[in-house]
Amino acid sequence: MPLSSSELEAMLKALPPLQGDGKDAKAFALREGSQPPPRTARTLEQPFPPASTQGAPPKVAGKRLEVLNVAPRGAVEMAPHLTVTFNQAMVALTTVEQLDGKEVPVKLTPAVEGKWRWLGTQTLMFVPKVRFPMATSYTVEIPAGIKSGDGKSLAAARRETFETPPPRLEASQPDGDGLALEPLIYLRFDQDMDTKALVGKLRLTCSQGQPPKLRMATRAEILADDSINALIQDQSDKRWLVLKAEKPLQAGTSYTVEVPAGTASAEGPLTTKSPQTFSFSTYDPLSVVWKTDDASPLDPWNIQFNNALQADKFDPSWVKVSPEVADFKVRCDGRGLTMTGRPRGQTKYEVTLSPECIDQFGQRLGKSESFTIAVGKAEPSFQPPGQTMLVLDPKGPRSLPMKVVNYDKLRVRLWKVEPSDWKAFQEYQQQTYSNLKEKHPPPGQSVLDQVIDTKAPTDQETEVPVDLTAALQNGLGHVVVQVEVEPPPKEEWRRQVYLGWIQSTQIGLDALVDNQEMVAWANDLQTGQALSGVEFQLNDKQASSDAEGLARLPLPDLTAAQLLARKGSDVAFLAPGDYYGGGWNRHQPSDTTLWHVLDDRHL
Repeated sequence: MPLSSSELEAMLKALPPLQGDGKDAKAFALREGSQPPPRTARTLEQPFPPASTQGAPPKVAGKRLEVLNVAPRGAVEMAPHLTVTFNQAMVALTTVEQLDGKEVPVKLTPAVEGKWRWLGTQTLMFVPKVRFPMATSYTVEIPAGIKSGDGKSLAAARRETFETPPPRLEASQPDGDGLALEPLIYLRFDQDMDTKALVGKLRLTCSQGQPPKLRMATRAEILADDSINALIQDQSDKRWLVLKAEKPLQAGTSYTVEVPAGTASAEGPLTTKSPQTFSFSTYDPLSVVWKTDDASPLDPWNIQFNNALQADKFDPSWVKVSPEVADFKVRCDGRGLTMTGRPRGQTKYEVTLSPECIDQFGQRLGKSESFTIAVGKAEPSFQPPGQTMLVLDPKGPRSLPMKVVNYDKLRVRLWKVEPSDWKAFQEYQQQTYSNLKEKHPPPGQSVLDQVIDTKAPTDQETEVPVDLTAALQNGLGHVVVQVEVEPPPKEEWRRQVYLGWIQSTQIGLDALVDNQEMVAWANDLQTGQALSGVEFQLNDKQASSDAEGLARLPLPDLTAAQLLARKGSDVAFLAPGDYYGGGWNRHQPSDTTLWHVLDDRHL
């Protein structure tokens, strides 16, 4: 838990004052003056354009002056600039600054703030300050009689038009169904709008009753809505508006927001030709919209509602099942209920929901609802533990649980082993899972090879304990366990084999390592108390745990595959891996170079 401000201040006051020696603070060592960055070439200064090329552009014999292209033309989504291209040089090749004062042979209507400039000698470009305003129709006129650089005249005028679009609704919210009764309504357009004037023109219609009027949402209302805040972030406030109904909407009603035809933007006079709309619906009375009808004994059952439920107020007792299901549990999540347990196969169950079921809007189901789920026959299943290396619960039975469905018998084999058999076990494990026909025998002493009856009812998941006491001494020891279905299933993909190393010990074991050293810790698995006097061994390195259960061991040069811990007749070990092996060994850390460059010469 972090310290409070007062606690932190009290702790700092208890510390002795820092004593300076007068040399603690030093000014940053700056150079008196830096040399300019080196230049790798000579700089030659020449006038541009060269004196020899100044003057009229070259004459083009036999050609008449024409306008080759005007762009854009017609309806365009956006107009970043305008270009007019002639077939002859219109100006002399010179600098941009020298061309600024020349008369432009093109008329743009309406006028737009921006700048004309020549691209070379034949193309004239107009670059608006931002872009051409939207919702506007433009006319470009090149009058007859304008002259090229060598004096040729344009015989006929050229007139073109282009048009930027009226406002378009780019994004809107809310949408979908099951919404609350006081939503914020968000609209964003593709151009600047007079949002205050737009509010009075928007229409809200509904599927029943009389729709309320819309108003601008307040700043406080907008800030309180995270989804709206995300939408308006980094957006121009001239392009979006957020509205709210003057009174709550009706439940179970569809609403449509309409931006009517004839809507204008703040950029130009063109208006929309057709209405733009979006729709949403408020929540309906709470009801079941889907449920599980058929399932296998291992499948969960599900119920889906039209609205999200209040999970914090949901009571599992609101769901009744007849006949009873072993280990029956109900989980509420969003709009759904998920039911799990151990139902019997080939059985019909009646599920009844309480009228107290409540959704996020405070609505109750209002009446009991019942339906039937038909549980069919289960597929055969063998589910062993998921880990290869296991430590038994020190307070639990000396057995290993296996879950089966529709299997009558299991073949169980046990080998009594010692930690020194660990490497041989890993090799046997790799051979078994690789389906090798020729395999070395498993390590250790075989103490059990028998077929046991699962006593599993038909179509019902059953936990079968595999007794390990035959391989243990006074409840302690190490056992290699191999369990498989007997007889093996006909389908090869069902022939699952469990192979594991089981430790039965009272010693809890953990370790931390760096490049040079291991810190081992031992504790009592039943109580969690630190264990002193535990003898640790890492290859030829040995140490005993202190009162806190800790011991430090230098890492060996040769890889150690396990850390042994012994207290009396109880032996446990820790391994870094259970399949591919691995281990711990000492190694020197490699040097790492970090660079921080201060550059005052811009190199």
